[in-house]
Amino acid sequence: MIRDEGSNMKRAMRLAKFQDLDCAIHMMQLAIRSCLNSQENIKGTKQKCKKISMHFNHSTIAQTQLHKIQDRLNQPNLKVFQDCVTRWNSTFYMLDRFLKVKDALSLYINDSEIDLILPEEWKIIECLVDLLKPFEEATRELSSSQTLISSVISIIRMLTQKVSDYLAATPVSPIYHAATTLKAEISGKFSTLLEEDNLYVIATYLDPRYKNKFFTSVSEERIKEEILKICRNTQDILVSRSISPRVKKMRMTDSMEIDTEQPGTSGTRRKSCLISDLAKMLDSSSDDESWETPEIVSPDAMLKKELHSFRNKKRISLNENPLKWWSVNQCELKLLSQIARKFLSAPPASVPSEQLFSEAGLIYTPLRNRLESEKAAILLFIKYNAPLFKFDY
Repeated sequence: MIRDEGSNMKRAMRLAKFQDLDCAIHMMQLAIRSCLNSQENIKGTKQKCKKISMHFNHSTIAQTQLHKIQDRLNQPNLKVFQDCVTRWNSTFYMLDRFLKVKDALSLYINDSEIDLILPEEWKIIECLVDLLKPFEEATRELSSSQTLISSVISIIRMLTQKVSDYLAATPVSPIYHAATTLKAEISGKFSTLLEEDNLYVIATYLDPRYKNKFFTSVSEERIKEEILKICRNTQDILVSRSISPRVKKMRMTDSMEIDTEQPGTSGTRRKSCLISDLAKMLDSSSDDESWETPEIVSPDAMLKKELHSFRNKKRISLNENPLKWWSVNQCELKLLSQIARKFLSAPPASVPSEQLFSEAGLIYTPLRNRLESEKAAILLFIKYNAPLFKFDY
């Protein structure tokens, strides 16, 4: 179960003894929050922008005046976004919008009593937008209902590389300390996940888009060993292969002997000579059991062979569906496909579940105060699953 970092949620999962995972987006947003609070000049600039955005959001006259200025400058009519603590990336959207309306906003502020945004503060805004842009993109990607848990490691590694590139390219940036804090927070929060959490590393390895791309050779061998352990402990995967062909043959022979016995005189039994001779002829055949008794292969050997075959297959492109790939290749990779189905089933974040809460709020309106809970649940189910069937409203 995917949960946020709340202590009450952690305790609930622990008491219920559910296998749980941290919401990747929630962890990432906590790192961004630490970054924005690490420098006083950033906190001051953010607070000033928030105050200006509140001015426009609480005054239609101010919004109209801003749009008139944008019309004079031949610019599109854009609103000023407001920062909200409970909305992911809302600080980024606010700062990014400030840059887009900078000219019109500066002219408006000159004729008002609002505090002027200083040149060094505009520089801070510009640097923050550059730094946080990859994180906004990562949030949108991880929020998608089509994204799998296997994408978390790849996205986090790319984010870490982006921050490192920013630090190397702008050593005199006014937010250099904040960028360093962001990198440290990301590394600290996701270090265990990237290297040790089997749920993430196995899912990433079994994703045909990534495979071993983000792992060292030592890590890859450890992942293979973990997959073998899972196979040994999963009895339902092995039960269909636990009866050897030789045992089957013995059972077939026993039944044939019983069927060919005839009651003899004086209570004695004897085999039919015809069937007995036929059995001897078949047993003496030169190609005896060449197809009936194939070599018995242990589940470990089968899985190692499948891992080798999977490893040698070409990685698919990033926009292809890994679940469809496994559906196509499940006959060839029988054992591995069952493990992949288990590890690739989880989403990376709790966004889809939270979206259901919002949908439920739209269904339970005051005009539907007599709606039964069962019917409301059905409506919510239809609302969420209708697009899967390309249903046209």
